Amino acid sequence: MSDASVRAALRSDERLVVIEAPAGCGKTHQGADYVLDIAGVGQGRVLILTHTHAACSVFAERTRRIGSRVEIRTIDGLIGQVAGAYHLGLGLPADTATWARRNKDGYAHLAAMVSAHGAPADDCRGARPSLPNDDYPTSRRRRPYRRKSP
Repeated sequence: MSDASVRAALRSDERLVVIEAPAGCGKTHQGADYVLDIAGVGQGRVLILTHTHAACSVFAERTRRIGSRVEIRTIDGLIGQVAGAYHLGLGLPADTATWARRNKDGYAHLAAMVSAHGAPADDCRGARPSLPNDDYPTSRRRRPYRRKSP
C-alpha cells in the first residue's frame, strides 16, 4: 500500500480498516499522524494499542506533543489491567499480570475470560477511539492492522 492509500484508509468512514504491510513500511508513522490529526480536532482522548513495547516507545515519541490526550499501551498490558479490575469476578488473583506470565498463553486466557465476563466491554464501549498497531515480532504470526472508527 502507498502512503496515500494508507492515509485515506485511516481517515475513511469505514468501521474497520485493515492495513497489512511488512515492517518498515510506515504503519506506525501513519498511525501516529492519524492520532495527531484526530486529537487536534478535539475528539477527546485516544488509546493506542500495540503488540510491543518498542512500538509503544515509537508512538510515545511521535505523539509527545499532545500529552495526556493519548494513552499508549501494549495489548497484553491493557488485558492485564482490565482483568485486574475484575479479578474477583474472574476468579483470579489481584496480580493478573504475574498470573498471565506464569501460565502458558496466559494473556490469551485472560483475554478470553475478560471477554466472556462481558462487563468490561460494556463499561468501555464507545469511551474513546482506539488505534491497534501491528508490530509483531517476526517470530510470531502476522496479524492485520485494524482500526475501529470512533
